[in-house]
Amino acid sequence: GNAAPNCTDEHDCFRHLVNASLSGVMCDQTGCPTNVNELSLAGLLGEAERDDMAEFLKSVSYGPPRSRRPDDVVTQQAVDGFEQFFTDVGGNIGVGPETCADAPGGCHALPHGTGTNAFFVSGMDAPTMRGITDRFLIFSAGVTLMEEQLVFSDPNFALYQPNISDVDWLPDTVGFDELMSWAQAFGTVQQPGAFRGVYNADTFDVFQMTEEAANGHSGALGRQLTLNTRTTNDAAALAEIQATLAVLEAADADGKIVLVGKGRRAGNGATYSFDAGAYMAGTLTQTRAELIAEAAAGTTLVTFTARLPANVTSAAPQPALAVPAVSERTGALGTLFDGRPDLPTTNPMQVDGLHIEANPTVLVNGQVAAGSVSCLGGSFSPTCDSSRIQVDLASPPTSSGVHLLQVQNPGGLASNELPFIVP
Repeated sequence: GNAAPNCTDEHDCFRHLVNASLSGVMCDQTGCPTNVNELSLAGLLGEAERDDMAEFLKSVSYGPPRSRRPDDVVTQQAVDGFEQFFTDVGGNIGVGPETCADAPGGCHALPHGTGTNAFFVSGMDAPTMRGITDRFLIFSAGVTLMEEQLVFSDPNFALYQPNISDVDWLPDTVGFDELMSWAQAFGTVQQPGAFRGVYNADTFDVFQMTEEAANGHSGALGRQLTLNTRTTNDAAALAEIQATLAVLEAADADGKIVLVGKGRRAGNGATYSFDAGAYMAGTLTQTRAELIAEAAAGTTLVTFTARLPANVTSAAPQPALAVPAVSERTGALGTLFDGRPDLPTTNPMQVDGLHIEANPTVLVNGQVAAGSVSCLGGSFSPTCDSSRIQVDLASPPTSSGVHLLQVQNPGGLASNELPFIVP
């Protein structure tokens, strides 16, 4: 049902998670001890230790999505997934929500794909979609990952049929993996499953959307390459090195990452940084060509790593972009909601913005774009205290269709993608 939240703020919510874990999956249910002296709660950790664990969990960030490109350009298939997820009118069963992003019915609202009291699935609270393709137990009740479900066949139960999907269950070769579990809920074009039937969503397009959707970090983060005699004297390897360095240099220049090198030069330890198009190690300044030439000659050996921007700390939450909640409407199931989020269609764009600092970088389709961000009805102190911002693009896209807007706090994390539509 429509149960009210049982926690009051982020820390309190994480404390609930800690308490539930200590009394549940982290405790022997045949003899779970109770911290009688301090809290009378199951599990032996005390008050301070539980608070510490909650604070730690709150500070853990999502890494870059596993299929996000290092240049942050989202593939067309993922853009198609965004379009289906946020704009497509529902499927062919005639009832239910209009889109996957219909918060009351489709569960997964902006900014992070969460939902509360979704009426179409009996009041379920949907967890975030961030990281969903890094786990194979997904969807409400985990019904696509039950062996009984996968081998059970009932012609009267049309929403779930064993191995009627775009990705068959192959227990002897693949087993339970993320894509198989995902695809079981979609069915096929000929025999739509729950998500294709209700939401008109494609198995692979929406999966690719979740594979690439921003989690705060650039797809360049953590990328590494080594300059040595092997990688710089082989033509194919050198071509790959040059292309990767170009992407990482651009990401550093855009403030998405900090490119740092560690290695040896002329027999001595050396630490390199990249700034204004040049590589520096102490008082030495070199071009990329000069650095590669030294590596080819065996003078220099260095490994470069794309590290976190300077202002990314455990105390800095990811900025977030969203649109106001959808409005009510009357449908076949009674009082429903207009399930198509009111996505921006004109420039400038006025949207909900959480944790947005002054002078953020504006990104369109993963690339830095000229534009400005203002705090509507409030001020940046240090984040926009009205939680409502206006984004004004200097040169908005001209091609019709869905595009993706992000903002990145100075030297910090980037927001989720907010789809906007060019008519």
